[in-house]
Amino acid sequence: MSQVLEAEIRDIFANFPEFVQEILGDKFPCEKPLMLRDKERPLNGRLDLTYDCGDRLLLIELKARKARLEDFGQAARYCECLAKMIARSELPRYVVIDPFVLATELPKRSEVSCGKEGCPRWSGCHGIVRGISYDVGEVLRKFGHKEILSSKAHRIRPRNIGAYKFYFNKLLKYLLDEGPRRDDELAEALVFHGHVRRRGSRLRTYLKEAEVFELVERDPEGRVVLTDKGREYALATDVPNPETINRQQAAILRECIVDNPLGNPTIFGICSFVEALYELSKNTYPVRSDEFVSYFTRKVGNVHTWRNETTRRYQVRFFGKYCEQLGLAKKIGDNYYLTPSGAKLVLHLQLGKVKEMI
Repeated sequence: MSQVLEAEIRDIFANFPEFVQEILGDKFPCEKPLMLRDKERPLNGRLDLTYDCGDRLLLIELKARKARLEDFGQAARYCECLAKMIARSELPRYVVIDPFVLATELPKRSEVSCGKEGCPRWSGCHGIVRGISYDVGEVLRKFGHKEILSSKAHRIRPRNIGAYKFYFNKLLKYLLDEGPRRDDELAEALVFHGHVRRRGSRLRTYLKEAEVFELVERDPEGRVVLTDKGREYALATDVPNPETINRQQAAILRECIVDNPLGNPTIFGICSFVEALYELSKNTYPVRSDEFVSYFTRKVGNVHTWRNETTRRYQVRFFGKYCEQLGLAKKIGDNYYLTPSGAKLVLHLQLGKVKEMI
């Protein structure tokens, strides 16, 4: 088990050398050390960590357990090997090699003489391997804050668009028929055709909705134009019922979700909603809405943002309606159900996560 953990800690130290600097403190001779390339490391690459620090070379023998005296001897052998490589000009001519043993706990003797009488020596060599203890939990905590908590996948939170449904069909159909338009032209047209009651009252929402799925964009003149995906979507409009998202259009929108599940907060919320339904279905199915509200809130990381129950139910209602429009889920009474398309989306999302890990 310690070997597996050592490999993980080594990867962390290799990618975040500042963690090593914090552990060694003033014993670490430079602010931004560089890792030696693997081909420059002796003994078939068995060295745990080596840092190029200008005229000094830092050598670390890493252990995810209590250090033993033989670990110090091992570090000394590596140090001697590096010294011989330097003497043969196979490595830069470092003035000093600093060997350390990093372990979770140290023996009574934390400094051991290397005892390598035949080792090439140069000015500054002290002939001692020093031991330093570190906290595995603290290293993993720092890694979490540095790498996991700062990633886009971790930072993204769901955000609705301010409407219970997607109403952008009327906007996209107009752009298909009339071509690119400025915002004021679109606002006037929507009023004229009876899509809205007053000028500009819903345009911003329609544009937000369409931008969620990258169905519209701006041309060099700042006008709203259809993207290729938006044109495909608008061409699929039902002539008898143009304001309703039909089966073909829902399929196009689902493709947009699969292509970029972290594309924006609204799509992330839709994906999280469907995943939450699938995860809860392992316990009971159909999924009761009162159970779903709490789980969804925790899953998307908004426990402290959606503080009261009313807000949480409000947000669940938003994303539930979006999922129903897209044919991903259905609420009947107090229960939520996954549709075949919803189950397929979960599979796509899971496969996408597996691909990222490979």
